[in-house]
Amino acid sequence: MSRNFFGRQVSSFEANVDVNNDILQGKDGNSSYYNGVFIRAPAVSDLMNDSVQILATVIHSKSAKPVIVGVKQNNIMATAFHPELTNDLRWHKYFLELVLNSQFAQGVTV
Repeated sequence: MSRNFFGRQVSSFEANVDVNNDILQGKDGNSSYYNGVFIRAPAVSDLMNDSVQILATVIHSKSAKPVIVGVKQNNIMATAFHPELTNDLRWHKYFLELVLNSQFAQGVTV
């Protein structure tokens, strides 16, 4: 993890995030981009475990390759951007589906 990879708060920006998970893709099946809002954002610099799934990347001038900005491992999910600052609810829906599937898998009813 690289804290403040994208710079200080004055370097905040928005960018198209490439989403690698089918659940987060657009309803039309064609759009795999999400408008990410980055504020003092960290980035995942290296995956140390094969069980970590990359959910999203972004192209940025600080890196020659796509920068990892969304990951999931078991029941933990992290993003380097702020999905709560957009009107696109796909990340929230995905998170809720993970929570509900986890509860049902453990026999808990809602």
